[in-house]
Amino acid sequence: MTPGSVRITRVECSEFGTSLTAPGHRFPTGAQVRLEGLPGLDSQTFLVEHPSGHKFSISHEISVSVKSIDPVGSIVQTERPHQLGRVHDLRLTAYDASAQAQVERFCMTGRALDESSLYLEAFSKATKTFGPAELLAEWTDGVLSTPFPTGMVVPQHAWKQYECCRGSAVVVCRPPLSEESCLREWRAALSAARELGGGTMFKTSMQAELDLHDCSRLHVQHSGWADCNGIYQRSGHLTFSLGALISITHVEELGMWCLFADVVALYPLSDHRAHMRLGNWDGPQLLYVRTGDPLGYWEPVIGPGPGPFVEVHKEVSVQQPPSTQSSCLLHPSVGSVVLDLLFNYAHASWSGGLWSGSIYGLSPLEALVFACGGPASPCYACKRDKVTVLPFFSTSKDPQLVDHAKELLRGMQEGDSSPEIDDSSPGIHADEESAESNDVLSGLSSEDDQPNDETDAEIDAEDGQPE
Repeated sequence: MTPGSVRITRVECSEFGTSLTAPGHRFPTGAQVRLEGLPGLDSQTFLVEHPSGHKFSISHEISVSVKSIDPVGSIVQTERPHQLGRVHDLRLTAYDASAQAQVERFCMTGRALDESSLYLEAFSKATKTFGPAELLAEWTDGVLSTPFPTGMVVPQHAWKQYECCRGSAVVVCRPPLSEESCLREWRAALSAARELGGGTMFKTSMQAELDLHDCSRLHVQHSGWADCNGIYQRSGHLTFSLGALISITHVEELGMWCLFADVVALYPLSDHRAHMRLGNWDGPQLLYVRTGDPLGYWEPVIGPGPGPFVEVHKEVSVQQPPSTQSSCLLHPSVGSVVLDLLFNYAHASWSGGLWSGSIYGLSPLEALVFACGGPASPCYACKRDKVTVLPFFSTSKDPQLVDHAKELLRGMQEGDSSPEIDDSSPGIHADEESAESNDVLSGLSSEDDQPNDETDAEIDAEDGQPE
């Protein structure tokens, strides 16, 4: 790739325009870029519009010869693809042979019918409405153009060729203009801004008060023209640059610090220039100024408000040394307390339940009990613990949890395939555990199945039918 260019990774085409994805491009609005490696767009220069993140749209000024005019349908046929979608502010110039004069028509809207034909509409003073543009078939040597750059539209039949196509985009730097013409333009912009601001702004100072010899970067932020926000690198004496087109420099002839953008004035800069009654200018645009030192808030000239805030950029490196201190949870006095809180069933909260055959909302102890108490568990001691904690399930908020515990315990009793425990080994005997399990089950069953006479009597009393 050409030095200073960026790689285009994606091309998106629509009937309204064309957008490109180029990671890290940093192209400001109004920058001129040349595309390379893209069929149909190769070696052409376009203007950047709507930059956002890694994406931007391309636009250009259209000027295409007219092949024929259909006055009935207000349709214009062009000699070559016009590369327009739905646009505003079209200008049609032609020669009227009958009147032997040059004619000019301004059409407010135009809609592309295909790649070589356009339907034109214009405002009618008679009806005070928009309608088909009044055209004559006798007009010759017609030229259709746009007074302002408009979105680039690729013919629909060529969209597929960009699906896997990759290219590059490089900034086109305009030739520098004379210092005299630049100062004349900038002074005119300052004068117009003073008139709009009441004549109280832009006091000049012939000295750059801040010593910037040790400053290598400036941080610009909060600007109304977002493209000039960023980190500026020192590029010369009292000059800082953001890429190739935007810079901050101290102009001695003006007696102030200036922020320039060497771009074509598109919206909103074009509207500001028109409001300030400034003509077309192909050089660096004077966006913001500040007197004294460059640090602080700046005043807008052509750039939209608010003015940016500038400060010295300082990089702070944060290095965290590797920690050699062990976790407090590994300390025996702390770890034992945590484990006791998690697995002490005397203080456990039995709040789990069943839904569609699955268990939900288990506390750590409940999860441990169910994991160790299954019928296929090889740990016989866990069964003893299961019987020990089973009575606490009767206080569960969900009675289904108690039923599930009963089923697990019955499964352990009926399908037990665990090895026999030696009588001489510590622990309880199988017969003792079986009897204990039966006692627990019978206790739970009797507790669950026992009718509540007081509750039944209260319900019958409320219904008015006591038994």
